[in-house]
Amino acid sequence: EVLAQLGLKREELQEVKGKTIEEVAKTVQEKRNQIPLLRLELKMGKHGNLRIVKNARRELAQLQTMLNEKERKDA
Repeated sequence: EVLAQLGLKREELQEVKGKTIEEVAKTVQEKRNQIPLLRLELKMGKHGNLRIVKNARRELAQLQTMLNEKERKDA
C-alpha cells in the first residue's frame, strides 16, 4: 500500500484532526490489526519494500498521539 510506505501526509493528519475521538480510535485499531498482516505479507515476499512495517508503526504512533491529544483536550 502506498500510504504505508510514505507515512501520514500533512493532509491526512489534518483530516484526522477533524475526526471525533471514536473515529480516530477506530482508525488506530485498524492500523494495529494491519501491522501483523503486513509482516506476514513481507515474509511471504508480497512486498519488496522492507520499510513498510516500520512506516506503518510510525503511522500508528502518529494516530495514537493525535488520539491522546484529542482525549486530553476534551477532558
